[in-house]
Amino acid sequence: MTVTLRPCAGPADFPAISDLLYSLYQPDNRDGNWFQPVWEYAYTHPWFDEGSVSRIGIWEDAGRIVGVATYELRPGEAFFQVHPAYAHLKPEMLAYAEQHLTGVAEDGKRYLKAFVNDFDPAFEQAVRARGYALEPGSHRPMSQ
Repeated sequence: MTVTLRPCAGPADFPAISDLLYSLYQPDNRDGNWFQPVWEYAYTHPWFDEGSVSRIGIWEDAGRIVGVATYELRPGEAFFQVHPAYAHLKPEMLAYAEQHLTGVAEDGKRYLKAFVNDFDPAFEQAVRARGYALEPGSHRPMSQ
């Protein structure tokens, strides 16, 4: 199993990302990955930052997408979609997001909101170890 990382090639990759998400579907979102319609909503939303698509990271094994580190609408947020057999890639995906998916606040400071599911304690621990904390009053992101 040789996993490779590459940048998203834009709309040409969107169907394969959709295929990954379809293949991962579990009732009640038990795996924490996006449902495919969430991905479709994101990349068709008028506020989606199309100019930053190449910053989305894609992990492949034998030409098949097994993981994606993406933003929903714009850089500054990171969502991690990964096949359960490749969950070990999550720390690498976080490091990638820290390098490629950061946003820039009005004061010029870089930031990243990393989205971690409540039922993924191993990844939550890895994220916290890198300095992230749950934002006060928020139910979604951990920020650094």
